[in-house]
Amino acid sequence: MNGLRVLSAFVAVGLLVGCEVEILNDLDQQQANEILDVLGRSGIAAERKRVESGSRAAYTVSVSRGDASQAWALLRQQGLPRRRHAGLAEVFGKPGLVPTPTHEQAMLRRAIAGELSQTLQSIEGVHSARVHVVMPKKDRFQVDEKPRAPRAAVLISAQRNAAVDEAQVKRLVSGAVDGLTADAVNVVILRGQSAAPTPAAEGQGAQLASVGPFRVAVGSRAPLAATLLFAVLVIAALVFLSYLLVRRTRQLEASLAQTRRANEAALDGSLSLIAGSIGSRR
Repeated sequence: MNGLRVLSAFVAVGLLVGCEVEILNDLDQQQANEILDVLGRSGIAAERKRVESGSRAAYTVSVSRGDASQAWALLRQQGLPRRRHAGLAEVFGKPGLVPTPTHEQAMLRRAIAGELSQTLQSIEGVHSARVHVVMPKKDRFQVDEKPRAPRAAVLISAQRNAAVDEAQVKRLVSGAVDGLTADAVNVVILRGQSAAPTPAAEGQGAQLASVGPFRVAVGSRAPLAATLLFAVLVIAALVFLSYLLVRRTRQLEASLAQTRRANEAALDGSLSLIAGSIGSRR
């Protein structure tokens, strides 16, 4: 019983050391791939899993328990996962009541802003982007009033060394909205820290390390080594317990066979005595 308790403790500790932790869920494929790329370049091994939910597919990202805190800090620094903005397909693809002209204009404005936000977020080094488009409503009863031009405001959060330029952002946004000029686009760019250097850039050598026959990320080397060690100990304990069980079984079989032979001999002797007693009486 004590041996089984020790074995259970070894198994529990080994599972705690080597298990994976799900750090993100409900991601689309692009978000999951971007997160795997960032974690891999920083030496953190991650796994992506596809989860089916009806007709919709989502993804989860898991890392080893020992890398969870480092992965969270890195993703927070990189502004990941990026927020998914509703574009034309999402806004106009939803079934509903027949929209009014005002509702249609609001939906179009939201869809254009979402498409522009997604485009800006695709620039390397941009953490997040928000675009607000203002399209003044035309009054049909005021003929002499000069129509007001549309306006836009853009807020971008990016790395300090991100290749994003205010003039380029203005040209991009103004080119996507009819009647919008570059001068009517206000751009605010918030620059934070530079991208986290990879182990190779820091002179730490290759990002993969060897643990026996396996090649793993540097950050996962210690957990995997500990897991392999516990696996070896568990296998050795199982082999030892199996040996003791087989030895005990053979001892019991030998004892039973000896007892059976002794009982058979005693029975044969009793039968002989009974037969001899019957013959002498006759």
